[in-house]
Amino acid sequence: MISILVVSGRPAASSRWLVGQRSSGNLGDHPEATLGRQDWRMSLILPVTARSSREALSTVTPRDGRSAIGTVWLTRGPSPSCQTARGRIRLSLLARLSVWGGRSMMRCRRSSVRSMIVALLVAVSAACGAQPPGGPAKSVPPTGPASSAVRHVGLGTAIDDYIAHGSVNLQNIRAILVSQRGELLAERYYHSDAAAYAEIHSATKSVISTLVGIALTKGDLTSLDQTLGELLPQYRSAMPKSSARTTVQQLLSMTGGWTAFYDADTARPELVRRVLMAGPEVEPGRFVYSNVGPHLLSAVLAQATGESTLAYARRELFEPLGIDSQPAFEGPIAQRDDPVVVTTNSFRWLRDPDGLHGGSYGLALTGRDMLKIGELWLNGGVWHGRPILDADYIARASTNRVPELEGKIRGYGYLWWVTPLTAHDAYSAQGRYGQLITVVPDLRAVIVISSRLLDTAPSIADHLALMDAAIVPGLS
Repeated sequence: MISILVVSGRPAASSRWLVGQRSSGNLGDHPEATLGRQDWRMSLILPVTARSSREALSTVTPRDGRSAIGTVWLTRGPSPSCQTARGRIRLSLLARLSVWGGRSMMRCRRSSVRSMIVALLVAVSAACGAQPPGGPAKSVPPTGPASSAVRHVGLGTAIDDYIAHGSVNLQNIRAILVSQRGELLAERYYHSDAAAYAEIHSATKSVISTLVGIALTKGDLTSLDQTLGELLPQYRSAMPKSSARTTVQQLLSMTGGWTAFYDADTARPELVRRVLMAGPEVEPGRFVYSNVGPHLLSAVLAQATGESTLAYARRELFEPLGIDSQPAFEGPIAQRDDPVVVTTNSFRWLRDPDGLHGGSYGLALTGRDMLKIGELWLNGGVWHGRPILDADYIARASTNRVPELEGKIRGYGYLWWVTPLTAHDAYSAQGRYGQLITVVPDLRAVIVISSRLLDTAPSIADHLALMDAAIVPGLS
């Protein structure tokens, strides 16, 4: 049994077809023809009964037993990719099969068709090629069987179509990954690949929340009611009462009273001391989104554990999940938008002038790394049977903790946004420009979006609409 995969999708408008079939008739007898993307759609996975690739050349036997003639077509677009134990092979040319029953098509030299089909079958039997940057790709899932990529090829195509033809400009998206019940159903890259790192911006806050949950689980922190005066004794003498009485829970829920963004001050030393000395600007209890609280929590973690935030994360989170954090680029957080920093393709967690790792942004991960964090939360804090953080903390952190946001489009938990989809509850780590780790508990799904910098980036509502229209319908 030889399985031939025909990838679902539309060709680029300028694709050149050697042999093809228009949805409304034949292309004619010219050996080459240009077919607009609006004229073609197909999605077929055909099990071919044959003792060899040569026998498969003439006749394709679909599941219903109906004979069909196989032909091939060529595009300028990238090849899909998969991975085998024998390595990765790049295909410079992709031959795909189209089948139909009893319909006369363009005439083409049979030897050319045969040679291309042989090339396809041989390539598939060895390995699918890695996709060059510049288009979508599918890869072996990090947490599930490779067969899922074949079974859910239509999901990837739906994502591609939405990005290409949706009403909102989503062209800064560089990666989308979707997993369900531990299987990777789609892994799409656009001018990027699985090895690329990108800053997750404010989704860093949700990693800080994860580390706080771990610290509570391990006893490095004892309660969400612990105060900054208790947890940061080295600054106690400089704190006004308003700073000293601020709790961990208030910092997690953005209700500590700090309203300022410290971005302009990140190049100056003693950032934490200056923030604590100034104190919160408004009475605690009211939700105000700010970068101050998460950075203070990074300081709390470093003090409570006796090591840097990265060292603690590496031992308790990254290494158990298989997230490679070495070597780590730990440059100045004030330079996070510097082109040299942005294009540094490695794990990174930037630091303030005093060496404290950024609590609000500055962390760069791959798409698969992001997916692993989402799956940890989806699975109640357990990773392959190993407890990492308590399910009770996840339940509290992923539901709205801010009364004034009740009934609103979005709520806020513990550095996670509550982001319901049209028909499903969900929560998300969210970062600037379109960085998302969205967990959909009742579908047992995680959706990751990683995006490039863009002056006018899409909104969270645009990304949730993408999920509702192109992803959720493909989940069962």
